Amino acid sequence: MSQQSYVLRDDLTYNGLQNHAIKGGLRFAFQDYDFTKNFFVQPRYFFQNDATKGLDFSFPAQAQLGVGNPRIIASNSQLGAYIQDDWDVTDKLQINIGLRWDYESNLFNNKYRTPAAAVATLNALPRTEYFDPANYITDGTDRPTRKDMFQPRIGFSYDFNDDQRTVLFGGYGKYYDRNVFNNTLDEQFRLQYQTGNFNFSRDGLPRDGTPTVKWDPKYLTRDGLLALRDSAQTGQPDLFAVKNNAKAPSTDQFSLGLRQKFGIFRASVTGSYVRGQNGYTHLFATRNVDGSCCDTTVPRANGFGNVLIGYDGLRTRYKALLVTIDKDYTPSSGWGVNIAYTLSKAEQDGGDLFSLDKATPDQYGWRPIAGQDERHRIVLSGIADLPLGFQFSTLTTLGSGTAFQLQDQSAGTSVNQQVIRSLYRPKNCLGSLFGFCEVNLTLQNNVKIFNTHNINLAVDLLNAFNNKNYDGYAGYLGVGQTYSFDRTTNAPTNLLTLPRRIQFRVGYRF
Repeated sequence: MSQQSYVLRDDLTYNGLQNHAIKGGLRFAFQDYDFTKNFFVQPRYFFQNDATKGLDFSFPAQAQLGVGNPRIIASNSQLGAYIQDDWDVTDKLQINIGLRWDYESNLFNNKYRTPAAAVATLNALPRTEYFDPANYITDGTDRPTRKDMFQPRIGFSYDFNDDQRTVLFGGYGKYYDRNVFNNTLDEQFRLQYQTGNFNFSRDGLPRDGTPTVKWDPKYLTRDGLLALRDSAQTGQPDLFAVKNNAKAPSTDQFSLGLRQKFGIFRASVTGSYVRGQNGYTHLFATRNVDGSCCDTTVPRANGFGNVLIGYDGLRTRYKALLVTIDKDYTPSSGWGVNIAYTLSKAEQDGGDLFSLDKATPDQYGWRPIAGQDERHRIVLSGIADLPLGFQFSTLTTLGSGTAFQLQDQSAGTSVNQQVIRSLYRPKNCLGSLFGFCEVNLTLQNNVKIFNTHNINLAVDLLNAFNNKNYDGYAGYLGVGQTYSFDRTTNAPTNLLTLPRRIQFRVGYRF
């Protein structure tokens, strides 16, 4: 893949009005994309162990093979404009008011024309509360560029005594995100480069409503799968379709906080809430009336294996309470410290780019976001002067451990049986208090030479206590299994942080 970007940007500030600082700007960006995606040139085989479906590890349950033109070229242009006014209403109150507007020429593969075979397939599928075939068929004019991405922002700070000792602050802002180009790429790409799914069984009978082919060792080669593909029994590519009136993903962000000064210390408490909507994902358009998956009769009759439709329905939410205490370093005091504690919860519904385990994302319910949801985190930074011109500093991070995603097939391997779960990394440092620990220590000295020149000598002890912050826990649970953090069955595969190490630094300033 290659991506070329050309950006033109201009920002300005105007201070000609009393008590106002007006800021504004424009940003033009032009992107050219050139993809070459050679998926499954050599077949990939998947094995399952599910006795209820006649599957074991003696033969693969599925194979994938890619055939066709793997290159796709596209372009996109973006325009962004904003204006903001920082208004000192009184000596105590400042209000920040702003508005941003974004435009994108090719947000959802806008000029695409749906081929005749795809039109026939989509029109033959039943309408549901989340799928109307007409909304997924375009002649190149049914996806107008969105011109409604206006994003208001407002903030304030109120200094109760006009002495910066007690300050109330807060704000709200709406933010649109760019839709990742790869999200909608498959609508076009999967037609020119067809990825076939081959389903095998011991007896050649359907499994979970999907046709299978009786396993033969000759299918262990690319040529064997190509011959099977030509027979149209299995290995047909999936049809992808983008929603014509899909909305761009966006978030609404709220915050409210209080800062207070106590002698030489400052403290603050801030509450934050972020709500995300219109995230892009894929659903099956072939579910049965009862919601089970899937009736693929129509797509198979038109040369496709299944139909996956784009859906702008993923939601996220983030709630956090941030508490900080800090004291600035000064040469006279000889020390400074900052302590920040975050209590948070990050959740989502649906899957990620694919939400295929339920009919729609909201049926998943809310669950922790993998890699992001962490209930507790403490960050400590500090610096202190030592004799002989030395300084000691530290950056210490302690966390309760983030969530990771588990594909739970303990009840069975079909789409209707498997469940997406979220688990938390085990607590394995400082006893069992934290799931993430990293302590970095630094000792340095500034040596003055030639009156105005300085040599800085420093030694860093990184991950001083050699904490093992593991990642890569098994994300799959097989039929009849239970999950544990046993080192032999679900051992982590990598580390989030490097082992203990020493780093020497020398700097020269003149």
